[in-house]
Amino acid sequence: MIDQGFPQTKQSFFTGESGINLVSTIVNNDFKWILRVNHNETDFGIDAYIDIVSSGGYVTGQTIGIQIKSGESFFKTKTKNGFTFYGELKHLNYYMNSQIPIVIIICDESKRKCYWGDFDGNKIEGTKTGWKLNIRSNNIFNESSKNKLLNLLPPPKDYSDDLNEQWYINNLLKEYDSIIFTITKNDILSRNIQPICEFFDRLQVNDNLFSSLQGKVILSFYGYNDDRRELFEIKEIRRWFKKADSKITSWFFFLDTSHQAYGFYSYFTCLCQARVICKTKRMNAYEVVEYSQKGVELPALKVTFNMELVVGFIERNFLRLNEITDNLGMPLEKNKEISENIIKLIDFKV
Repeated sequence: MIDQGFPQTKQSFFTGESGINLVSTIVNNDFKWILRVNHNETDFGIDAYIDIVSSGGYVTGQTIGIQIKSGESFFKTKTKNGFTFYGELKHLNYYMNSQIPIVIIICDESKRKCYWGDFDGNKIEGTKTGWKLNIRSNNIFNESSKNKLLNLLPPPKDYSDDLNEQWYINNLLKEYDSIIFTITKNDILSRNIQPICEFFDRLQVNDNLFSSLQGKVILSFYGYNDDRRELFEIKEIRRWFKKADSKITSWFFFLDTSHQAYGFYSYFTCLCQARVICKTKRMNAYEVVEYSQKGVELPALKVTFNMELVVGFIERNFLRLNEITDNLGMPLEKNKEISENIIKLIDFKV
């Protein structure tokens, strides 16, 4: 027999492979699930992954990570109802941060039997060199444990209906010439910016939708129709805009900048300390509509601004706009077009 000049195997290799083969047989033959063995160079405490397969043979996308240990040493420390598994400290945070369930399996090769326990921060205990987990002797890794393993996972969901609804809404949004978002007085008073943040986030779910909605958003305020003050004169609205501006960066991209530009005007005047400097008859929203329908020219308001805030407002938002158009791969000409429309609008107001 040749003893030298060749690589030599270790018994631990055969022991480890034997455990993996035993678990693989149970998973594939008894569970009718799929076992994917991890390569040694990427084994950081996870020896394999179990892919869950439905009774109809469909792979659900659900996965469980498993660590497999074989040999008599893993059955030496007995408890009242099972065995103590000692884990290494280096695996602790890796397991705790895992986004999938982790299961520890110990294999008794002589009896061709495996036992398992799910890794849970509440179930483990600390030791001087690591941690330990009690694995119950009645928790046998066989077909009877399928339901317990499935309980470690959220139920699978068919997302087809949800996605079809989202795609339908996306297509509708693209077809609209404008999209009105209404801000309620209750949200203003409570400084609740979550609805508008979620609204703007919804418009950015994918780059195609994001790009197609440029300049389409009109802001509307509900609950102030009887108020003769301009919105920028109402303290709670100014505070609401200031809070919203700290979270939303896409105002210049999304807000309508046509000759009406009501939402953009509100955003601009509220953040730049606009003040009315002339005595003009004030009208509420109902009166404005009535006069407009009669073709009566509305009285013009003379407004002044804090120019230091105006400069900061413009610089901040053009940087945001540049980042958005760059990320979307828009041509420089489109950025220039948006910017020129905004500058014209601000120049007209200032």
